[in-house]
Amino acid sequence: MGHRIAAALVTSYATLLSILAQRSELNSYRRLYHTELSKVSTTTVLEHVSAETCANSCSWRVKCRAFHYDKMNRVCGLLDSTSRSQGVTVHCDILTDLYERKEYVRGCYTGNGSGYRGDKNYTESGLPCQAWGDSEPHDSRYLPSFYPAFDLEGNSCRNPAQEPGEPWCYTMDSNRRRERCGIPRCDEVPCVECRGEHYRGLVDHTDSQRECQRWDLQHPHNHNYTPDRFPNAGLDDNYCRNPNGRMRPWCFTTDPHQPWEYCSIKACPTRPAMEGRPCLEERGEDYRGRANHTKGGIPCQHWAAQQPHRHTYLEHNYPCSGLDRNYCRNPDGREEAPWCFTLDPSVRRQLCSHIPRCAQPTAECYSGSGTAYRGGVATTRHGLQCQAWNATSPHKPWYTPKSHPGAGLEGHSCRNPDGDPWGPWCFTSDPHLPWDYCSVEACDGHDLHIPNTSIALPSRKHNCGLKHPSKAPLVRIAGGRRSHSPWTVSLRNRKKKHFCGGSLVDERWVLSARDCFVSCHGNVSEFEAWLGMAKVKEGIHERMQAVPFSRMFCGPHGSKLVMLKLSKQVLLNGSVATICLPDSHEDLDLQSECEISGFGNTQGTGDEGFLKTAFVSLVDAEKCGQLHNRHIRQREICAGKGDRSGDACEKDYGGPLACVDNNGRFVLQGVMPPAPGCGLTNLPGVHIRVSHYLHWIHKIIRTT
Repeated sequence: MGHRIAAALVTSYATLLSILAQRSELNSYRRLYHTELSKVSTTTVLEHVSAETCANSCSWRVKCRAFHYDKMNRVCGLLDSTSRSQGVTVHCDILTDLYERKEYVRGCYTGNGSGYRGDKNYTESGLPCQAWGDSEPHDSRYLPSFYPAFDLEGNSCRNPAQEPGEPWCYTMDSNRRRERCGIPRCDEVPCVECRGEHYRGLVDHTDSQRECQRWDLQHPHNHNYTPDRFPNAGLDDNYCRNPNGRMRPWCFTTDPHQPWEYCSIKACPTRPAMEGRPCLEERGEDYRGRANHTKGGIPCQHWAAQQPHRHTYLEHNYPCSGLDRNYCRNPDGREEAPWCFTLDPSVRRQLCSHIPRCAQPTAECYSGSGTAYRGGVATTRHGLQCQAWNATSPHKPWYTPKSHPGAGLEGHSCRNPDGDPWGPWCFTSDPHLPWDYCSVEACDGHDLHIPNTSIALPSRKHNCGLKHPSKAPLVRIAGGRRSHSPWTVSLRNRKKKHFCGGSLVDERWVLSARDCFVSCHGNVSEFEAWLGMAKVKEGIHERMQAVPFSRMFCGPHGSKLVMLKLSKQVLLNGSVATICLPDSHEDLDLQSECEISGFGNTQGTGDEGFLKTAFVSLVDAEKCGQLHNRHIRQREICAGKGDRSGDACEKDYGGPLACVDNNGRFVLQGVMPPAPGCGLTNLPGVHIRVSHYLHWIHKIIRTT
């Protein structure tokens, strides 16, 4: 028996060590993105370290309350103050994240409150607290010098005795020695309504008291529920949330053997009033109509019944979902429309997709370029709220009601004070996206004409588009040849693998294809631009430069373009050069000498893995359309050789179509978008015409 007990203890101890090894010390911190504190003293600066190393260093120091972390430069500064400290100023810094120890900034307590480090300094009856180091009006058993780990320097509520209960303090009332402070428990405030989709409380442990894994980390469990993919789900730090419509808030755990668990959070005593629609909107999660037959005409089973089909979709599991009758519902939002279990024993469940959809309100639209638009839309195409035109935070505007009094900039609605050919825009509420186009459509569509680019654009740089004759390393294109293309960029993912091409149009900017990226909202800081290479698997050498991206900006509606900002300027030399952007007024000569370049699939034509270029000729839009059996839009440009000897293939996408101008410079006329097939006989490639989007490109470079 003793051996069994010993073995069990060893196993339990090993399991505990495994869990502790998987825990990140970042779990102890609240992260505020793009935030910096000023008027604080930095106690220690650590260089070339991870955020986790910073967290470990701070947690070992009694006086450390928070730290700044510069992810790009991997530098952190340990702080003895938080955003709630007196005299501290909080401001935005795009390069810096602020991590604060949770116990110093949350207004609730966990367990018996011995870990509470908040700043409340009065009791539940309103009496001010006596300082822990004072002896009047009451002798204190808990002096700061004897209990340094409990932060007793001031008069804030604490529980240094670690006794059952909650934080308390000695009072300044001589007739009342001590009193509780009335601080709420974290698992009671706020309470959970319905299934907790909107819960934003601070519980960070599960039902079984396992600690939650941070949503922005991928260990010990890999997952897709990251803050950038679910920006509206409140996936802050490692708090319990419900981003996917489960029965109640949950989290991934730090136990490698238990992927996830539900969290114990107090339910609200009363449910919100049942609201919903009698018609379908999106997936119909809020449909509350009375349809009780499926699309196939089968009657619905009552949700409370277990015959003829047993299930767990019960009202107490999915509160506020309208499961009190046999009406069609979509309780977890996973189906494309409301559904129900059926009364037919042979058909378990079926959609109710015959329910009519809600009438769409008449959409606002703008005419021309939208300079006269005075509608009320105040959100961007990506759902961000617009900043007021007279506000200076989070962005300092270059168009204001005072500078442009006739442009309708009195509120925060979308406008077009600069005559942007792509329509109304606004400054955004996102600190790291200065401006964006708005969610208002053109009345006549976006593809009827080339936008008016009579607005003055920067002149062509004198040193762009030139190949250094002595730097032509035997530099992938189907049917191409090894050559030199100093502006062709290899886009690399987190594993340093090439996945798309791009063009260096400025010392800090790369132009590529939007379809190379999953989302316009993703974090690109772990992606890199590799330049000056001759071979896709080439190692680091003196000519090559690898620069991380810092930001991504998707092009106007339908453009399929993306601008990628580099974290620093590249060094222009014989191996790395910028390509010229076209002039807005120049006519493109079909006889121009042009080339495409990239590292993609050569379709068995040789020289796999090398940067290759292929000479191509421009093809008239009408002829190109006949060959492709479709209309070629004005925003597109065709180029090819009429045979299989030069076309863009997979992983060339985003790369340049470059043509030589009258001065012998290479000009970026097209960007290669993803397309079915490559290197097809008699089919020229259809590229994105860069001149169509010049105003947007220059505006991005100038303003961001």
